[in-house]
Amino acid sequence: MDLYYSFGVSPKLVRNITFYDDKTLIFISGKLFVLFDLEAHSQKIIEIVQDCEVTALSRCEKHLLLAVRDSPPSIYLFNIESSTKRLFNGPMRMKSDTYFSISSSTSLKFIAAQGCEPDWLLVIWLSTTREVIAVFDPTSERLDSVVHDISFNAGEREELVVVGKNVFRLYECQDEEESETVSFSEIIFEKHEEGHEYYSIAWPQKESLAVGNSKGCTSSELLCVFAGRTLVIYKGEEISQYTPSRYVHLSPPKLKLTLPGELVGLHDFIMCLDISPGNGLICATTAYGQLLYLDLKKDENNHSFQILVPRQHNGPIIAMDVARGKPLVATCSEHL
Repeated sequence: MDLYYSFGVSPKLVRNITFYDDKTLIFISGKLFVLFDLEAHSQKIIEIVQDCEVTALSRCEKHLLLAVRDSPPSIYLFNIESSTKRLFNGPMRMKSDTYFSISSSTSLKFIAAQGCEPDWLLVIWLSTTREVIAVFDPTSERLDSVVHDISFNAGEREELVVVGKNVFRLYECQDEEESETVSFSEIIFEKHEEGHEYYSIAWPQKESLAVGNSKGCTSSELLCVFAGRTLVIYKGEEISQYTPSRYVHLSPPKLKLTLPGELVGLHDFIMCLDISPGNGLICATTAYGQLLYLDLKKDENNHSFQILVPRQHNGPIIAMDVARGKPLVATCSEHL
């Protein structure tokens, strides 16, 4: 893999880049959203919000999700093809003015957003009515807890995973056919919470948490980054019975890979994690500016990440996205 194209983007936004399809990249420049065609080197400018600070960005199929700083903070759901948008207001009792992580179910039935301190509220909306149907505090019952990432299931199951410092929780939809009400229940993985810190999460495949192998069998897997330096793969027949099955470690950066005049830090840690379902590759970025990979199918005995390409950034890689149909990876750093 080689460097294909580079341009300037806004570095203040969490996850500020995302692929729209296998040839179009979406990023923010100032307060404008840019759809950049990687093949034609052409771009389309979209203005979604005016005089508002966007704090998080996510995409689901043909829609963009934007989190806007306010009191309380709000969410915009923008249809890229029709250029229409819908506003989702947060609960008035919310003390934080920021959502730093947002996610939607693949059906777009539910939208979730995670707030910051002091209350760390997780808010879930029903998209058809824009009604808040659930509010949780994932940091409850744990002292010194912090949320780092949230993600809806990549398949058909309407469930949300939240991870962080002393936080590892699942929220399941309780949508009963005989009832008109929709609610979510909280499952706390107590044995994986206390004393642990998870920075990011990725779903191996769209079939909920299942991973297929060459024999046609399936095994449930969940991937989390622990303590910033170790990828932990959990397995289990039931999600409540997950146990660690594999550890993949982050090796320290080599001296020969440093840039001129740069001092090598003693510790590096993973900033972003993503999976390319087509070929089973895990891509990871680090605070030292490394772009790494792990082949889930071939590297069963490998317990460390491999370098995907030589360093292109003189600083931490703060955002990354992987194209689903082509070998394309987009990264962003505050420094070139």
